[in-house]
Amino acid sequence: MTIYPLFLNEPIFQKGFAIAELAHLTPRQYEAYLKSVLEYSELDNVTDTAFKEGEIEKAKQIARNSLAIGLPIDTIAQITGLTLTALEIENLKGAVAK
Repeated sequence: MTIYPLFLNEPIFQKGFAIAELAHLTPRQYEAYLKSVLEYSELDNVTDTAFKEGEIEKAKQIARNSLAIGLPIDTIAQITGLTLTALEIENLKGAVAK
C-alpha cells in the first residue's frame, strides 16, 4: 500500500488512485478483478436476501404466536410490521392450529 501525504487521503484522490491502479492491470488481471467484484456483489446480494427472508419469517412466527394467545389482527400487524391480508391471516391461523 502506498502512503500519500495527508491531503491526498481525500476520497476524490483515493478514487483517482484506484482508477490509476486499475489502468495498469494486464487484461488477464483486469478480467480477474472484474470477476472478483461480480462474485462479491453476488455474495452481498445473497446475504441481503437471506437476511430479509429471515426477518420476514421471524415476523410471521411472532404473528403466529400472537394469534395463538388471541391478540387482535390489527395489533399483530402493528407489532410485526406485516400487512396481513385475509389469506395470510388464514394461513397463519392454520399454522397455529397444527
